Amino acid sequence: MQEFFNQFEEYCKTPGVDSGKARSYAKAIEYLCDYLNITSIDAQSIALIKELENDIHDKHSALYNGMLLFLTGRGQRSYLENGYVKAALKYFFAFFKYTTSQHTKWTKEETVLALALYCKIPFGKINKNHPQVIELAKLLGRTPASVSMKMGNFGRFDDELAKRGISGLAHGSALDKVVWDEYHLNMQGLSETVEKIPYMESIINDDDLADKLPSGKTRKTETEIRVNQGFFRSAVLSAYDKKCCITGLAIPSLLIASHIKPWAVSDPNTERTNPCNGLSLNALHHEAFDNGIFTIDTDYRIVVSKTAKELYTSEVFYDYFEKYDGKSITLPARFLPSKEMIEYHNSKLKDF
Repeated sequence: MQEFFNQFEEYCKTPGVDSGKARSYAKAIEYLCDYLNITSIDAQSIALIKELENDIHDKHSALYNGMLLFLTGRGQRSYLENGYVKAALKYFFAFFKYTTSQHTKWTKEETVLALALYCKIPFGKINKNHPQVIELAKLLGRTPASVSMKMGNFGRFDDELAKRGISGLAHGSALDKVVWDEYHLNMQGLSETVEKIPYMESIINDDDLADKLPSGKTRKTETEIRVNQGFFRSAVLSAYDKKCCITGLAIPSLLIASHIKPWAVSDPNTERTNPCNGLSLNALHHEAFDNGIFTIDTDYRIVVSKTAKELYTSEVFYDYFEKYDGKSITLPARFLPSKEMIEYHNSKLKDF
């Protein structure tokens, strides 16, 4: 059993990340097996743990409280109270799958998650050594190479890559095409599917996500909260290599995924979370874009408002805005800004 836990710890490790989390996950599963008197890991013991999983997480269940008492006696109750057991289980089930059946067919849910990550990582950076590819592979119980290959399969359907002379992998399953056709023009549906899987948020979204720009549908609480914004921001910023398309500023915490066609008037299914309705802008230029100081035309050139140039003649205005007039924005690796949405944005402006 100890050898199994050592292998599980290695499986949980992420390159470049402190291995403390992996050690905690391995110990959490070890304590769980001790409590349940499991002496070998096989299909039967896995089935038992899955059957008890809800009770393991339920603070009101006899199982949870019995295990809490058991861990308290060992001075390790934090493993249950702080969620290490719960977090470790998703990796544990995937690890068992990985060690027993690496060549199972991809399910639709797994393929959808691969597409979501495909939208997050620039095509040229998709490989088996990418940390997010490795993390998704662990949670699916697959090798990083297989996840990378699955993501590469989507490239052959991507017209934007074809226009740049880039082709995806030549082979793939019929399911890949089914998932692509269902979701590549329905980012709202894709983001909602991903949102239903809690552990995917840390993989798909960036650590520095902020709710600076709304996207997605709304739900009513004391205030109106817009959801699904993480996926939109992550996809847009990734497409621009986490740089402002005007200035090239590469500080993610200062970047905003700006809507071209405003969220309030965008179609909730095809536009609100569609990365083609986004620009990666620094906070200043985001506000200036929203307030009509400048815009972009359908040739992706920057156009500064005539009125603004007449009103603001300082050197500072020139440095931040006027010197970019007529220049092209840096185009994204994918999700080229929609010309239809640019035309809508510009139809609401005056004095350009």
